[in-house]
Formats: sequence, C-alpha cells, structure tokens
Amino acid sequence: MNGMLVHAVMAGGIGSRLFGPTGGLKALAPLDNSVVLVDYIVDEARLLRADLCLVAITSRGQPIIDHIRSCLNIEVRAVHQDLPGTGGAVGALLSESPDDARMFLTTSDLFGDPGSVASALGSVDEALDTNEPVCLLAVSLPHPNDRSPIYVHVPASGAEPARVMDYGKDVPPSQFVFSGARLLNAAFSRMLLDLVREIPSASDTQLMKRAVGDGAKVYAVSTPSVFDVDDGDALHLARALHQGRSARP
Repeated sequence: MNGMLVHAVMAGGIGSRLFGPTGGLKALAPLDNSVVLVDYIVDEARLLRADLCLVAITSRGQPIIDHIRSCLNIEVRAVHQDLPGTGGAVGALLSESPDDARMFLTTSDLFGDPGSVASALGSVDEALDTNEPVCLLAVSLPHPNDRSPIYVHVPASGAEPARVMDYGKDVPPSQFVFSGARLLNAAFSRMLLDLVREIPSASDTQLMKRAVGDGAKVYAVSTPSVFDVDDGDALHLARALHQGRSARP
C-alpha cells in the first residue's frame, strides 16, 4: 500500500443492544479469556500495515485506548468527538488524520475470518491511486439478526471491485450490506469531511449515501464472513467461531 495509512476506529457507541440501557464498552466484549472483540479489526489493520491508529471514544472509552495500545507498536491516539452520532465520529477522525493519508475506517465491533477484510480490500487498493475521491467498501450478505442493515446496490456482473449504485438503510433490500470497514484515499477523506461540515447532523450512513448519490467512486468488495456484533446472539456466534478456531490443532 502506497503512502501513510491511518486506521480510524469508531468506538463511541454505547452498545445498548448488547448491554442494555446503561450501555457498555462493546469493543472490549470478551471472545475468550485473552481476546476481545476489537482485536479482530486491529489485526486486520496490522495486516494492512497501518502507520497510525485513531480511536473515536466517549468519556468512558479510555480502557479501549489502553487495550489497543497494549496490542500495537504504533501510535494510538484518542479522538473525542464534538458532534454526536456516527457522523460526528467520522468527522472527528477525519479532522485528526494527516491530510495526505489513506484511511482504513472501521467500526470496533466486527468479526469474521482472520485476514478477510485486509486481503479483500488490500487486493484492489490500487484503485485508490488517483487524485479523484475513491472509497473501497467491504460488503457481506445480510445477516438475519441485523435490524438496520445498510444495503449496498452493485451491478449484477459479479466483477470486483463493483461500482456502488445505491447505498443506505432507506433503499430497497439488496444482496449485499455494508460490513463495517472501508478504505478511503486522501481525496475521498477530504470530500467526506466537507460533507460532515455541510451536514453536521448527518449520520455516517447518510454521508456515504450522499457521496454515492453525488457520483463519487465507491466500490464494493466482498467479505462474506464478516458481520457486526450488535447483540447477544451475534456475540455468541463470534465467540463460538473464535473458540472453534482456537481449538483446532
């Protein structure tokens, strides 16, 4: 991968679907005695050779920073967002990132096959080698327990990366949903930050929907094993898969 790569992690959610109304630190939900949920996406960023890690957290999120720092030998920097919601997190992360860097922008609650995200996005990252705004989007099949999937519409040809034609929670269902990770070139990061400033109340999904609608080059790449761990059932599945792999000889 050419140039500096920043891993930008959205870790400010309260996790109410997993922990109840009082919330909790979903990123630190244990998969076994030594591995927590955020370790999956940290490992994917390591495979992509990230140079800097930015983590958007709330006032309760310092333990997430401490944990990620214990896992990495690169700088890990806490980012506190001024605007609420996912759009505010994205804006804060983009504002803290160096202007000329590429960004691996993810949530903190993903799980899948080891190397799945890194190999899929990294295999087509030459598409980012342009001065035009370009985003590579990881997509997977809809999960039956996902209550608010972000649908991603692409041509039916099956070729990858596939140009995204429509995106959002309020579009017709499609065969793919956003699986929580994307690679942005510097031009796309600047464009997305401009959208945050133009529509400060927008969610991350609304910002990306606007980018697609405005004709930005957003391409989908399949990561079929990856899913969001939003509730107890998804966490139970992630634990079972992780522990099953750990038990193999």
